Amino acid sequence: MKEYAIFDLDGTLIDSFDCICRNVNKTLAHFGSSVCTNSQFEEYRHKGLNELFSFAVETMNGRISMASFKSIFDKMHFDDCLEGVTVIEKTRHLLEDAKQRGLGIIVLTNKKQEIAEKICSVLFPSYSFMGIVGRNDTFTSKYDNIVFYMSYLKILPTHCLFFCGNDEIDANVAKLLNVEYYKIN
Repeated sequence: MKEYAIFDLDGTLIDSFDCICRNVNKTLAHFGSSVCTNSQFEEYRHKGLNELFSFAVETMNGRISMASFKSIFDKMHFDDCLEGVTVIEKTRHLLEDAKQRGLGIIVLTNKKQEIAEKICSVLFPSYSFMGIVGRNDTFTSKYDNIVFYMSYLKILPTHCLFFCGNDEIDANVAKLLNVEYYKIN
């Protein structure tokens, strides 16, 4: 049976933190709010996007909902999702090794599906990934998205390795999926 490598996107395959922060500030400015400083953002470097978004929404003192914030952020981020984004070299080697071993490679992310596809199509060769599983309107969590994708393709967790950063959210997703995982950054 085919084996698979699942790579988290942000903080594992790519470093897009500065880009995300820039777009959070664009979103705050869109709503007429003051922007965040680099030191405020730095506290969220190894946390999930939802925590960063919650912090940003809190700075607006209830003037805007999380749904409205995410909607505008996603539009801003789609237009500006590449500037300053880099591939993490350590992971590039793991990705190449997985390809050479013949593993099916899946990218998992909390980014909107369209944004993830845009980033991956520019930063990686088109043949790199069997699938890109991003946030969509049906399933909003990484866990729900990957469970649906894996069940659709009849992929068994016992045939998967999950590469993620130091984010506890990703470790929890791996544990819920009951897959072997490696924190690599």
